[in-house]
Amino acid sequence: MARTPNPGFLDRFPALSALRHRDFRLYWMGLVSSVTGYMMVISFSLNWLIFELTQQPIYLGYVGLTLAIPSITLNLFGGAFADRVSLKALIATCQSITACVVLALMVLTVKDLVEPWHVLVTAFLVGAVQAFDSPARQSILPRLVPRDSIPSAVAMHNFAWQGMGIVAPSLAGILVATVGISTTLTVGACMFIFMATIAQTLRIPVLDRQRRNVLREIADGFSFARTHRIFAILLGTSYFNAFFGMAIAFFMMPVFASDQILDVGPEGMGFMLAAFGFGAVIGTIITGSVRESYRQGQLIVLGMTVSGSFFVLFALSPWFALSVPILFVAGVGNSLALVSIMGSLQMLVPDNLRGRIMGLFSITFSMPALGSIVLTSIADSIHPRLAVALGGAFLISFIWFLALRSSKLRGLGGEVRVAAAERLRSQ
Repeated sequence: MARTPNPGFLDRFPALSALRHRDFRLYWMGLVSSVTGYMMVISFSLNWLIFELTQQPIYLGYVGLTLAIPSITLNLFGGAFADRVSLKALIATCQSITACVVLALMVLTVKDLVEPWHVLVTAFLVGAVQAFDSPARQSILPRLVPRDSIPSAVAMHNFAWQGMGIVAPSLAGILVATVGISTTLTVGACMFIFMATIAQTLRIPVLDRQRRNVLREIADGFSFARTHRIFAILLGTSYFNAFFGMAIAFFMMPVFASDQILDVGPEGMGFMLAAFGFGAVIGTIITGSVRESYRQGQLIVLGMTVSGSFFVLFALSPWFALSVPILFVAGVGNSLALVSIMGSLQMLVPDNLRGRIMGLFSITFSMPALGSIVLTSIADSIHPRLAVALGGAFLISFIWFLALRSSKLRGLGGEVRVAAAERLRSQ
């Protein structure tokens, strides 16, 4: 693990303490680049391209489905691999493969040969690679910082995603509108290559652990999550939040930006995604600032209630100028819930199971793709506004049903603090 430098500027800001460590700083630079590429290519360009080719909302759901199927199917294997192999080599390999896949789609676009099935194949291949990449990136955080900096590392990890959620969609929208989709894909591929290069420079301690049959190790991860109720609650809540809430943000924006509803084009879509991302950054900052004085469970309930309520308002909004601030508040709520869940898991999970449990958590990021099938089906058969309103209502109903029935969720903050104190004493 990297040596801790002398106290300085960063010590005055606990949420930034992870940046004091050399390897985490390098990793975070690469992460920002990779996330920018992912947001530009996967969250924006693929959806915009297939909607331009088909003009049918259901195809946005097909992109989500082809992205989700391999990711969910292989995520448990990815988590097991993260517990067995060099994390930096795994990350570098995954990022390089993703860059090659994106460049192949770029070539088809330049030659004007691209068809909807090319976009779907690209999504499928990226989803398969993400099944190994995401657990590795989740598992690497505690190897880059000491345990007392894990909350900061988690916050900074999410800040990269949420912060680039502001920049990348706007950048992608401007690039698509000015220089075309092929240039946007090329820029995204370069971002993945940069992360692959950075990963190779990291100095990560290797954990000495006995290797067993990979299927047995996957079964052990399942068994642990099933028998420790708090993990089942956190994972289930994360999946549900992503299935409806994140699906609205990631897959319904092309429909709302089109002439079917708000008629604001790719630039407007970029601004709406940026508003959601900026709200998510604020949510991450809020979560870090109240971590010591509020229960994590309360933040999860509050976050999902806020995001669900404002997604309903977004569905009803007739004006672009009103929709943007509504999405900002929805982003705040979504981040409150997601960062609290992820931070709690990182503090509670045993090191020898971290890859497999975080592999289960990484399924969260495939849930929006599955949720998009439900939402776009409703949008296609009835109306997009109804799809988004129902998604928001489901979020509110689910979290309050769980909060009223689960003392584990309500008392989550105390359990996290006890686990953190015990592990600090054992160091």
